[in-house]
Amino acid sequence: MYNQLNDSDIVDCVHELVKDFGVREDINPHSLLMLLKQDKDQECITSIAAYLGLPIKVQLSYMSTDDDSEMTTESIQPSYEVPMSIDGKVAAIIFIPKSIPEYGSSALVNFPINVRITRGCHKQPETFITCIAHELSHVLLHSMRSPKSSAELYVDLLPMVFGFTLIIEKGRKVISTTSDWNEHTTQTTIYGYLSDSQFRCARDAVHFILDNHLKNKKQLLLKIKAIDIMVCRMNRLMNQFKRYLNSIDKKRDVQIKKDDVSRLVLYHSCNYTGAWGGMVQ
Repeated sequence: MYNQLNDSDIVDCVHELVKDFGVREDINPHSLLMLLKQDKDQECITSIAAYLGLPIKVQLSYMSTDDDSEMTTESIQPSYEVPMSIDGKVAAIIFIPKSIPEYGSSALVNFPINVRITRGCHKQPETFITCIAHELSHVLLHSMRSPKSSAELYVDLLPMVFGFTLIIEKGRKVISTTSDWNEHTTQTTIYGYLSDSQFRCARDAVHFILDNHLKNKKQLLLKIKAIDIMVCRMNRLMNQFKRYLNSIDKKRDVQIKKDDVSRLVLYHSCNYTGAWGGMVQ
């Protein structure tokens, strides 16, 4: 956890990422959740990678939550992991080769990346997506040679600017209750590096920026629609003019006034309607 950071620090980090990557609308989780429901884990991960703009090939394997030697953070190197807030356990691990190709290069297409995740994450679909999105964010930053690639705070925030905020909100915190006779025990597990208040601050910052962009998008779409209407009207008027000119040309027996001769010459010049066509295009 980054307990020393205040809200202003979190907002600044969000703005840094938005400056580098922009911000995307919230992803509709239905398709991803349906893939997990159908046990199509690999296809789900491929889709998550695609949302992050990664054409890599993720090789997924599972690890047991019962094996402490396998799950403690001290035993995992070299790697990046998603921590759980219980006993220092790890929910997911990713192994990124130092030779990973640069982002945008053809060598990155189908480049193999190994990810290991606990089966406990798989029981909660949103948690599974949250952990995978976090780990693949490491890949994105590493492939871009970003100095933020090892900074877990930025890696936790990056999927949020890529549209995973609502999914992460459901997946980052799992509350389970067990009963033993008359005794009830509630256990809360938090995945990732952000506290509840830090996540809420980041969520609000992302949505504030997104809302402003969506307002601008709406205004732009209205302007585009108005322009489309104007273009259609101009096309219609141009066609009417051309039909009118053709009808005049066919009426050779009509006596033309002397004052109209110069106009007809102008109308038939090759550049007369050319400027109109350029405006429409």
